[in-house]
Amino acid sequence: MHKKIFGTVFILAIVLVLTGASCTKKESTAPITTGEKNVTGGIPATGQTDTAKEGDIGKMNDDLYVEIQAQMSYRVSRDDLYADWASGGYLKFLASQGVTEKQFVAYSEKIINDPNSYRPLEIMEKIEKRVEELQK
Repeated sequence: MHKKIFGTVFILAIVLVLTGASCTKKESTAPITTGEKNVTGGIPATGQTDTAKEGDIGKMNDDLYVEIQAQMSYRVSRDDLYADWASGGYLKFLASQGVTEKQFVAYSEKIINDPNSYRPLEIMEKIEKRVEELQK
């Protein structure tokens, strides 16, 4: 049980570290290299502006959340994938899934603040299972 709680905290900490700075700071206008083209800060790799309002989750759901978290955990743990992920691959992946960073963060907060205290643990189990699949 402690392992699951630690895992949940670890994954949520990754989300907050990677996305928390953009939620608390003004968006930068410095270009971000995504491997295909430069885009201004806060704009997903598709070139569409991030128009999500605070609390807007867009098309986020548990399955999509699990996939994003699993990809994040897997890629951050691999030296050969981390650099691309950290330098814009994360935003590019979100855009490929049809969601923005703000929507992902809003959904993360929704899960954390869910009055059903077991839901985050259930989601964490799904994330761990998906990470194991990615590692094969």
